[in-house]
Amino acid sequence: MNILLRVMERVVGSFSWSAPPWLAALGRCRKERPRIFWGWLMLALLLVAGGVAGTLYYLSLPRPVLISASIEAPGLTPNVENPKPQNLTIEFEYDLSGLKPEQERPAGRPSVARIDLVDKALKTGVSLSPALPGQWRWQGDRTLVFTPQQEWPAGTEFTVKFEKSLFVEEARLKSLSYPFVTPAFTVTLGEL
Repeated sequence: MNILLRVMERVVGSFSWSAPPWLAALGRCRKERPRIFWGWLMLALLLVAGGVAGTLYYLSLPRPVLISASIEAPGLTPNVENPKPQNLTIEFEYDLSGLKPEQERPAGRPSVARIDLVDKALKTGVSLSPALPGQWRWQGDRTLVFTPQQEWPAGTEFTVKFEKSLFVEEARLKSLSYPFVTPAFTVTLGEL
């Protein structure tokens, strides 16, 4: 080992290190007041061990089953007489991506609408940005539908935002905000 150190000294030179002031103060405390030093060291080790144990316990807990919204973005309004813009349909389903492999998976789809709002038009609780005039309505207790009064603008990013008051208390949503994009306007030329 000494030979290796001598070779390194000849190649790179010698290094010297001096303790920083806080480490020198700790060394003095260890020599002058050993009870205080070892008491604080034991307390610090207990705190670190408790933190590690707490973290391991938290990581071992089952993950909550969250609910996410699946948005079926509307297409462009067809070029026909008396065109009717497509509805925006939002389905609520369990998000199983965050669950542990050994966790039980719920079957079916979650019931998320408050019972007093099922199959009714909504005046509050959900918004669309940028705003578009239309009507929000629950279809059953799992599907939310927006019927627009005008055509959807092409290639526009919208964001649907929900308020917690729209859902039953038990529903744990992954997010209260979901973006979607309407299809871009494209033109194709046929034969002339």
